[in-house]
Amino acid sequence: MIRTAISVVILVGAALLTLACGGDGGGDSETTTPAITAASSVPGELPDAFLLYRVASGDMVAQNLATGESYTQSVNPNEEVLVTAQCTPDGSRIAYLKQNFDETTRQLVVRGRDAMSEPLALPSTTQNVAWSPDGTRLAVADYDGFESIHTISVLDVATGDMTELSSGPDFAGSLAWSPDGEQIAYYLQRVSDGSTNIFAVAPDGGEPEQLTPEGD
Repeated sequence: MIRTAISVVILVGAALLTLACGGDGGGDSETTTPAITAASSVPGELPDAFLLYRVASGDMVAQNLATGESYTQSVNPNEEVLVTAQCTPDGSRIAYLKQNFDETTRQLVVRGRDAMSEPLALPSTTQNVAWSPDGTRLAVADYDGFESIHTISVLDVATGDMTELSSGPDFAGSLAWSPDGEQIAYYLQRVSDGSTNIFAVAPDGGEPEQLTPEGD
């Protein structure tokens, strides 16, 4: 029952996903909507900003707020679901985490500047990803609902190498990097009673630090 409730929360959160992205984003459109192109580099000008949102069909749209152009990551609702989507801090790339109903893994697709030529396969239990400040790595949260075990890892996007940082009982989510890239924050929710605390761990490993008082 608790595992089912957590899953429902994850799916509802994904359906309402809306993110603001700043930067000179880029992408190769999979639909007829215009592709986002790199913003011109003009001294003194701020980079373009993008709004990332999901439409009723399930497709994810990245819209350039300056030009009105948009890039659509299409999703076939009969074959797959888009679990989450995350922008790099500079808005130049977007990571999409997708699950095909016929597969036992989830696909990580990176669009924009230096896009992946092929999707990267991640465990089907992958729940959330978050870009590092420099846009080279992704923090990855994994949760095995059958065993009630979570894992926090860091993925090197260029090489595909995954480094485990922490693992243990209960559910972990809402990954976020500190601006200097020295810490990854996440919440840990106990399956037994639903209580939640916030932790931080260094991206190179080490013991996670609990940041919130127990029982708060």
